[in-house]
Amino acid sequence: MSDDLEILEQYAWRLFSDSEKILNDEQLAGTLVNVRSGAAPVAFSLPSIAAYLHFWKTEKGMVSKDGKRGLLTRLSGIGLSGTNSCSVAWEDGTNGTISVPSFRDTWVPFVIIKRQYPPNNDDGTFQNLINRLYGEESIK
Repeated sequence: MSDDLEILEQYAWRLFSDSEKILNDEQLAGTLVNVRSGAAPVAFSLPSIAAYLHFWKTEKGMVSKDGKRGLLTRLSGIGLSGTNSCSVAWEDGTNGTISVPSFRDTWVPFVIIKRQYPPNNDDGTFQNLINRLYGEESIK
Protein backbone atom coordinates (compact mmCIF):
# COMPACT_ATOMS: atom_id res chain seq x y z
CA MET A 1 0.00 0.00 0.00
CA SER A 2 1.51 3.33 -0.98
CA ASP A 3 1.47 6.43 1.20
CA ASP A 4 -1.60 8.70 0.87
CA LEU A 5 0.12 11.94 1.96
CA GLU A 6 0.07 13.52 -1.49
CA ILE A 7 -3.66 12.83 -1.90
CA LEU A 8 -4.40 14.03 1.64
CA GLU A 9 -2.53 17.28 1.01
CA GLN A 10 -4.29 17.81 -2.32
CA TYR A 11 -7.79 17.29 -0.87
CA ALA A 12 -7.39 18.35 2.79
CA TRP A 13 -9.41 21.55 2.56
CA ARG A 14 -12.16 20.00 0.44
CA LEU A 15 -12.41 17.11 2.89
CA PHE A 16 -12.47 19.56 5.80
CA SER A 17 -15.30 21.53 4.19
CA ASP A 18 -17.19 18.27 3.58
CA SER A 19 -16.49 16.91 7.08
CA GLU A 20 -20.14 16.78 8.15
CA LYS A 21 -21.10 14.71 5.10
CA ILE A 22 -18.13 12.36 5.62
CA LEU A 23 -18.65 11.96 9.36
CA ASN A 24 -22.33 11.13 8.87
CA ASP A 25 -21.43 8.18 6.64
CA GLU A 26 -19.85 5.40 8.71
CA GLN A 27 -18.23 3.77 5.69
CA LEU A 28 -16.63 7.03 4.51
CA ALA A 29 -15.63 8.13 8.01
CA GLY A 30 -13.82 4.86 8.67
CA THR A 31 -11.69 5.02 5.53
CA LEU A 32 -8.04 4.33 6.33
CA VAL A 33 -5.58 7.07 5.44
CA ASN A 34 -2.16 5.53 4.86
CA VAL A 35 -0.02 8.35 6.24
CA ARG A 36 2.56 7.13 8.69
CA SER A 37 3.68 9.41 11.44
CA GLY A 38 7.30 10.35 11.72
CA ALA A 39 6.99 10.35 15.49
CA ALA A 40 9.06 8.21 17.79
CA PRO A 41 8.20 5.52 18.62
CA VAL A 42 7.14 4.59 15.12
CA ALA A 43 4.84 1.78 16.29
CA PHE A 44 1.72 3.65 15.33
CA SER A 45 -1.54 2.49 13.84
CA LEU A 46 -2.84 4.30 10.79
CA PRO A 47 -5.66 6.85 11.21
CA SER A 48 -9.07 7.03 9.59
CA ILE A 49 -10.25 10.12 7.72
CA ALA A 50 -12.62 10.74 10.67
CA ALA A 51 -9.61 11.06 12.97
CA TYR A 52 -8.08 13.70 10.70
CA LEU A 53 -11.36 15.61 10.39
CA HIS A 54 -11.86 15.71 14.15
CA PHE A 55 -8.21 16.63 14.73
CA TRP A 56 -8.38 19.48 12.22
CA LYS A 57 -11.29 20.94 14.17
CA THR A 58 -9.07 21.32 17.24
CA GLU A 59 -6.67 24.17 17.92
CA LYS A 60 -3.79 21.71 17.51
CA GLY A 61 -4.85 20.32 14.11
CA MET A 62 -5.17 23.69 12.40
CA VAL A 63 -2.11 25.93 12.36
CA SER A 64 -1.36 29.41 11.08
CA LYS A 65 1.74 31.12 9.78
CA ASP A 66 2.20 34.43 8.00
CA GLY A 67 -1.57 34.99 7.96
CA LYS A 68 -2.27 31.60 6.32
CA ARG A 69 -4.25 28.74 7.82
CA GLY A 70 -3.04 25.18 7.43
CA LEU A 71 -4.16 21.64 8.26
CA LEU A 72 -1.53 19.28 9.68
CA THR A 73 -1.29 16.22 7.44
CA ARG A 74 1.70 14.36 8.92
CA LEU A 75 3.09 14.68 12.42
CA SER A 76 6.80 14.13 12.57
CA GLY A 77 8.86 14.80 15.65
CA ILE A 78 10.36 13.67 18.91
CA GLY A 79 8.22 14.10 22.00
CA LEU A 80 11.02 14.42 24.54
CA SER A 81 13.06 17.06 22.73
CA GLY A 82 10.14 18.69 20.94
CA THR A 83 12.07 18.75 17.67
CA ASN A 84 9.59 18.49 14.82
CA SER A 85 8.86 19.14 11.17
CA CYS A 86 5.20 18.48 10.39
CA SER A 87 3.59 18.42 6.95
CA VAL A 88 0.87 20.97 6.35
CA ALA A 89 -1.70 21.67 3.62
CA TRP A 90 -2.16 25.43 3.40
CA GLU A 91 -5.55 26.93 2.61
CA ASP A 92 -4.13 28.60 -0.52
CA GLY A 93 -3.46 25.15 -2.05
CA THR A 94 0.26 24.95 -1.31
CA ASN A 95 1.91 22.36 0.93
CA GLY A 96 4.92 22.61 3.17
CA THR A 97 6.29 21.91 6.60
CA ILE A 98 5.96 23.68 9.90
CA SER A 99 7.48 23.26 13.33
CA VAL A 100 4.72 23.31 15.94
CA PRO A 101 5.56 25.02 19.27
CA SER A 102 5.03 21.87 21.35
CA PHE A 103 5.15 18.56 19.49
CA ARG A 104 3.97 16.58 22.51
CA ASP A 105 0.95 18.88 22.96
CA THR A 106 0.06 18.26 19.30
CA TRP A 107 0.86 14.55 19.15
CA VAL A 108 -1.07 13.45 22.25
CA PRO A 109 -4.44 14.91 21.15
CA PHE A 110 -4.01 13.33 17.71
CA VAL A 111 -3.36 9.90 19.24
CA ILE A 112 -6.39 10.24 21.52
CA ILE A 113 -8.65 11.25 18.62
CA LYS A 114 -7.17 8.52 16.40
CA ARG A 115 -8.10 5.89 19.00
CA GLN A 116 -11.67 7.20 19.15
CA TYR A 117 -12.10 6.91 15.37
CA PRO A 118 -10.34 3.74 14.17
CA PRO A 119 -10.42 2.74 10.50
CA ASN A 120 -13.12 0.27 9.50
CA ASN A 121 -12.18 -3.12 8.14
CA ASP A 122 -13.59 -2.83 4.64
CA ASP A 123 -11.41 -2.69 1.57
CA GLY A 124 -12.14 0.95 0.77
CA THR A 125 -9.03 2.91 -0.05
CA PHE A 126 -8.46 6.60 0.45
CA GLN A 127 -8.35 7.00 -3.34
CA ASN A 128 -11.79 5.33 -3.55
CA LEU A 129 -13.09 7.84 -1.01
CA ILE A 130 -11.86 10.72 -3.18
CA ASN A 131 -13.39 9.14 -6.27
CA ARG A 132 -16.71 8.62 -4.49
CA LEU A 133 -16.87 12.13 -3.08
CA TYR A 134 -15.52 14.12 -5.98
CA GLY A 135 -15.84 11.82 -9.00
CA GLU A 136 -12.25 12.37 -10.01
CA GLU A 137 -8.83 10.85 -9.79
CA SER A 138 -6.25 12.52 -7.59
CA ILE A 139 -2.87 13.61 -8.94
CA LYS A 140 -1.22 10.54 -7.47
